[in-house]
Amino acid sequence: MSARGLDTASSDPLLLTNIGEITVGSRSVRQMWLRAVALLDAQIASADEDGRFDPAPQEEEEALATAAAKVVADEVGLRLASRAFDVGGAGATTDAVGLDRHWHNIRTLASHNPDVYRLRAIRDLE
Repeated sequence: MSARGLDTASSDPLLLTNIGEITVGSRSVRQMWLRAVALLDAQIASADEDGRFDPAPQEEEEALATAAAKVVADEVGLRLASRAFDVGGAGATTDAVGLDRHWHNIRTLASHNPDVYRLRAIRDLE
């Protein structure tokens, strides 16, 4: 029996809650990216035989979809990567496990390309 009085990890409500949040969050972000990619694919498919296309018809919708996906991916990604520490504690950061690298990578990408500019663009396009 564990320190929390549980026989198995699969009966730990903290673990199950965190896994559920990670699952829902990652699926939501994935759906947003798939929508943005579908819009971009449709734009590329509309190219003429010389590879030229008119960006105007879908440009605003594509810009909104990709900007929103990036903003949500940054926020949700950081929150979900932090959940690894809620579940694994300090042991999650050891060299053998190394889950802290995911948080660090997400944070680095988010800070190199700040969402504040995307949020302003979204506001301006809406």
